[in-house]
Amino acid sequence: MTLVLARIENGLIAMVGDTNLVKSDSKLPIQHGTIKVCPLPGGICVGYCNSPELAVRDINKFIRSTTSQDRVISNTEHRYTDVVNFFAESSKDTGNDYIIAFGRLRKIVKISHGKPIGTIAKTAWIGEKEAYELFRKYEAHNASTYFGGRAITANMFMCEQDGSPASNLFSAFSNVVLDPSTSVGGQATVVGWNGVEFQYSVVSSFLYDWPTNLMGEKIELDTPYFHGSTNENAEYSVSQITTSYSSLNIVGFYYLSGRKLFLQVANGLGVPFNCIVLENVEPSEIEERIVERLGFDPGVRVFVASGWPSKNTTVPLPIQKPGSADGAMMGFFCHANNLERKVDKPIVIQTSLSDMK
Repeated sequence: MTLVLARIENGLIAMVGDTNLVKSDSKLPIQHGTIKVCPLPGGICVGYCNSPELAVRDINKFIRSTTSQDRVISNTEHRYTDVVNFFAESSKDTGNDYIIAFGRLRKIVKISHGKPIGTIAKTAWIGEKEAYELFRKYEAHNASTYFGGRAITANMFMCEQDGSPASNLFSAFSNVVLDPSTSVGGQATVVGWNGVEFQYSVVSSFLYDWPTNLMGEKIELDTPYFHGSTNENAEYSVSQITTSYSSLNIVGFYYLSGRKLFLQVANGLGVPFNCIVLENVEPSEIEERIVERLGFDPGVRVFVASGWPSKNTTVPLPIQKPGSADGAMMGFFCHANNLERKVDKPIVIQTSLSDMK
């Protein structure tokens, strides 16, 4: 099953989706999953549910039919109507549902059973209703998060537009993907609007230790505590790896503790449908290994972080302020970061923390 969401906030759009595929009522391993949210030429992003094969077929058909002039006029109502009609016809023929985001028009449209569905809500969704209801509970802090009581999850976004809804959307959605009570699963994928095109976001998710003196309690952002990571939390980190070029739909997921990289690659501009698994990849080797495997440089953008190793005596600790009224202190350890070479403007950092208000 599937859950895909799109949200518009402050005139900016972000989309998230899972990668899970199910066979005989069992979730398949992550390398057998598929990307369900895909940037398209001309400032468009599409998410789908139901049949991946038919969705990939029709999305690729749409891309082949798109001319360079279409991409220029994608911010016009005429082009908007053409795109919506194409995917409405696809939905009618295949039974797939779609969400289409238009970055320049600042619009989101949902298509179900062959028909566009208008909405004034800032969030649109397709897929499993139970998973969406669970998402709403996580977002409203009405459900304990997957790591709640054991660890605090940090999601650090790099290069998102200021005011983007990507961080908060992804934070709640990630807990849905991890929740064993739903058939949604695999990897949480997030796409943001960069002002010109949609691109897969650069984000690293990692864990902080839950404060031992606050077990079972809600943690406020102004709770005076230094957040660091020990034991299994110290290297728990999953990072979404992307490229610098909006014309390349390549996205990867790097697991720090296992030194493993799952790289989803599209044939051209289509849906990243082919998974390449790279083993024994050190953080500093990610860019080199991807270039070596693909045979060309896709402009890899890498940011890998983990919680500050607070019990590691070889790493100097920030000054701790027990009992301070200044609130929480959080440190992170950067394992890889090539963004200064890949981004030609100031880097905006957004961080969301689960279980904290």
